[in-house]
Amino acid sequence: MNEIHTSEGFTEKRTVQSFGVLLFVTGLVILSVGLVAGFAEDFARDVLNMAFARYANATGRFALHHFAEDQTLMGVLQSLENELLPLLAVISPLFLVVGFAIAVFGIGVFAYPRFGSELLVSFHVLKRVPGVAEASKEELAMENSRGFKVTVGVFVALALIAFGIHYMHSPSRLTPQKASEVSAEAVKFYSLEKDFYFKNSRLGTWDEIGYKAPESDYFIYGNPGVGLWNAKNKNKWERCPEKSKWRVQFKIEGTFKKELSSFASSPRDEACFKLTPNFKKIPSEN
Repeated sequence: MNEIHTSEGFTEKRTVQSFGVLLFVTGLVILSVGLVAGFAEDFARDVLNMAFARYANATGRFALHHFAEDQTLMGVLQSLENELLPLLAVISPLFLVVGFAIAVFGIGVFAYPRFGSELLVSFHVLKRVPGVAEASKEELAMENSRGFKVTVGVFVALALIAFGIHYMHSPSRLTPQKASEVSAEAVKFYSLEKDFYFKNSRLGTWDEIGYKAPESDYFIYGNPGVGLWNAKNKNKWERCPEKSKWRVQFKIEGTFKKELSSFASSPRDEACFKLTPNFKKIPSEN
């Protein structure tokens, strides 16, 4: 057992506060493990989604049926989906809750050492040495005041850290960037196709009009035909499902008098529509 007071002057307060710091650091370590597990879960889901999407198309299915390496890889992917992801889904929230509780308890022990010493003695973690003088009312009042300030300061710092982590980890963080990209590419295609038509009296291919889809981390840009453009989101975007499509289409209508018509459409899913509410206005605004 550790003694609360020693002849070298390692006082009750210092002993208890040292124990509180140890608890706080232990809680932060456990919290960090929970956060890493959460990031690992999200990363693994993204990798699995991309891999399964790759094997869902024609070339992927051909490779899966004819090559042993692809069959082995699919087995590993299915094992990750069925075994690793459920484990990470349990570990992450469990470690976050336990780590937070231990860290908060450590803060309480550090900020209020008198109260902390009573708890640690009652749990037989420490034992009290006879003959230690009781603190005066003034000392207790000062200790409580300092403890309150320490507690408030630490909780404010933890709240700011938690907010920063949530913001960096939130899928909505990239929403403005994604919405801007898909809208800008649609406007670019629309303008090029429209200009080409008025110069040549016909619709042109992507190469003819000079449109080249960018390498994107968020969308797959498709060329389904002359006068057509679409973009599919690679992964789930907030509540908008993956592979949802944004489209721009041109048509030449009329038998004798040719007229160019166009329209832009967001995915039918309401969650996708809310992400780019002005997408359908592209023809009328450009």
